[in-house]
Amino acid sequence: MDFQELAKVRYAAKKFTDEPIPQEKLDLILEAGRIAPTAANKQPQRIIVVTGDKLEIIRECTANIYGATVAAVVCYDRDEAVKIPVNSVDFGLVDATIVFTTMMYQAADLDVGTCWIGYFKEEPLREKLQLPENVVPTGILIMGIPAEDCAPLPNHTNRKALEETTCFLS
Repeated sequence: MDFQELAKVRYAAKKFTDEPIPQEKLDLILEAGRIAPTAANKQPQRIIVVTGDKLEIIRECTANIYGATVAAVVCYDRDEAVKIPVNSVDFGLVDATIVFTTMMYQAADLDVGTCWIGYFKEEPLREKLQLPENVVPTGILIMGIPAEDCAPLPNHTNRKALEETTCFLS
């Protein structure tokens, strides 16, 4: 499948089987996060992979993980992230977003479902994962084998026309 088609069919999966993700596929998804582009190639991303009984940590810190068998907590190291003084942009969050996106598309290409969870209780998550102060959790990527009846919500595949989101200056 080419990238445009992949981008059009990928959606937030919210119903998974209890079948584990094959390790080879999980390794490819994590590798995609490792090689994702980052500002000045500083690579401040830190990914904590949570499986098995430890998923209870994730369940306690967010509303729902929809039966996912893997959760990747995507963080960035505040001390390593590029900061732009001219506009106060901290590229750690930008870099983490690129990592999330790259991992989601790699997962979709491997028929692994994902959902980016942005709603989580930061302090309990930070405490339970024993994150140092400089490591900032940005979200949780839940993953699993989509259930047979898993389908996108209607608003997950509707896209505005290009003219509504883009302008050209010349």
